[in-house]
Amino acid sequence: MKKNNMNTFLILLDLCIFYAIVLSKTSFATDYRYESCVPGSCRNGPNISFPFYISGQQKSYCGYPEFGLSCNELNGFPVLQLPENEFIVEEISYETKTLRVYDSAVLTSYGNNTCVPGIKNTTLREPFDFAENVTKPHLLSNCNNSLSQDLFRKRVVCNEQDRDSWELPLYDSDGNYRNALENCGRNIVVPVEGQIDVENMGNMKEVLRRGFVLNWSASDCRECEESGGHCGFNVTTFHFKCFCPDRPHSRSCKPQLEKATNNFDSSQELGDGGYGAVYYGKLKDGREVAIKRLYKENSHRVEQFMNEIRILTCLRHKNLVSLYGCTSRRSKELLLVYEYVPKGTVADHLHGETANKSLLTWLIRMKIAIETATALAYLHKSDIIHRDIKTANILLDDNFCVKVADFGLSRLFPNNISHISTVPQGTPGYVDPEYHQCYQLTDKSEVYSFGVVLAELISSMPAVDISRHRHEINLANLAVNRIQRRAFDELIDSSLGYGTDDEVTRMTTSVAELAFWCLQLEKDMRPSMDEVVDFLKGIQTGEEGKFEKIKEVNGDGGKSNFSPETDDVVLLKNKNLQASPNAVTDVWAG
Repeated sequence: MKKNNMNTFLILLDLCIFYAIVLSKTSFATDYRYESCVPGSCRNGPNISFPFYISGQQKSYCGYPEFGLSCNELNGFPVLQLPENEFIVEEISYETKTLRVYDSAVLTSYGNNTCVPGIKNTTLREPFDFAENVTKPHLLSNCNNSLSQDLFRKRVVCNEQDRDSWELPLYDSDGNYRNALENCGRNIVVPVEGQIDVENMGNMKEVLRRGFVLNWSASDCRECEESGGHCGFNVTTFHFKCFCPDRPHSRSCKPQLEKATNNFDSSQELGDGGYGAVYYGKLKDGREVAIKRLYKENSHRVEQFMNEIRILTCLRHKNLVSLYGCTSRRSKELLLVYEYVPKGTVADHLHGETANKSLLTWLIRMKIAIETATALAYLHKSDIIHRDIKTANILLDDNFCVKVADFGLSRLFPNNISHISTVPQGTPGYVDPEYHQCYQLTDKSEVYSFGVVLAELISSMPAVDISRHRHEINLANLAVNRIQRRAFDELIDSSLGYGTDDEVTRMTTSVAELAFWCLQLEKDMRPSMDEVVDFLKGIQTGEEGKFEKIKEVNGDGGKSNFSPETDDVVLLKNKNLQASPNAVTDVWAG
């Protein structure tokens, strides 16, 4: 292996792979903040939960800094401490974000005294505010004899046994308010619920005891609670947190990818990704993504998951699908997040349920062939063999540009060895017969698979079709037979313009000859992917002089190394063609 490539792969022992290993072998303890931030209560009164918390009983990170409560020793209700006084909390509505309170000074006014001498001005701070129906009369006391008679009649006696002790309730809209301010030594503003009749108020303590409603504002906790989390706050970053069994999250215990896919709803499923289902999702930042979710976990699939991470984290090419991220070590399942490629697969357009061959004109198909070959040549230069090249793994974006996908079966192929001995893997119809028979994987094995892709592009036929003659179930055999007999009209899709458009006829015939070269049984007879790229570009530009080697292989009377017996090797045990099986030998009848 090249030294640089070796260094690259050593670097690939990164967090993603570590996460996958840890995830497949360990379980996780419940986060202590999740366990701490459960609802609490004082001896009496409402349950206390986010954004409120009980100081000394609950951790401060279980609520907002301004929402700390204590428990009143006299009546056992929660107490809200404001800058100048304390309020008893009787009710909390988490739905309307309100709380009903009254001044704790009421509790210290004993006996028949209807006044509350210990009451103070009420000053609110954010995030609290008075409800709309709260009014603010003034309580004036310590008044001198210069008070007008009209005001004197409105006074409220605090104790019948001491009629010199009285208070004057008054709204600042009263015409005599200025006179009262000039002649009274004490002025307290008291919030009350609704408009009170100051002339017939009677017992001031009862009015204050009824209390009033405060509004409060804080982050909405519903999303977190509905996901099974407990709401809290990070005092360092001053941000809301959703404490979950695994760790704190920003908004919800429901991972972003679950939300992006509507909890992996079947309606969001795009298809099969070899070892996992692929779902469409949209992230909060607006990016559209494809999310591969590992099927029921086993060691073989975890290995493929990790393999795909190893491959894609070190590759960058415009014709390879981009990996945005992978599962974290705290996640409960294995997920890979890719760029979303909206036009689906080449297989979908050629012969899927939604096939529309008119969309894939010959010029587009030629572009697909060149871009796919370019991507494979890049992989081979990077000492990587894809091992599952097929039209179902070639994605198309909105401009019909190629994105090769699904690297779960890919292998590192050091450039200083001739082959790798390994159990054949891939998809029936695409696997190199020599690789299948000899268990020797080479870069020429990939060239064979690409030859099948070329045959699909010119014919619009599927790689395997059990409705065809038994010796032509595999498109590779059918294509070789027709090309060898020069029966191109029996292979090339006439809807592309073959036979009616001279340029299309020239190019499709040349691509058929290139496919024939790629499909040779003996690997040494096949071109390299670099040669394939050059030949395809030559076909596109009309430089036919580059194809003497192809013509030597395909020449009239030339003998192909194909044998119809190879069809027997790849007959399926059932009629359902499986995508990317774990091993060819698992699904083929020998």
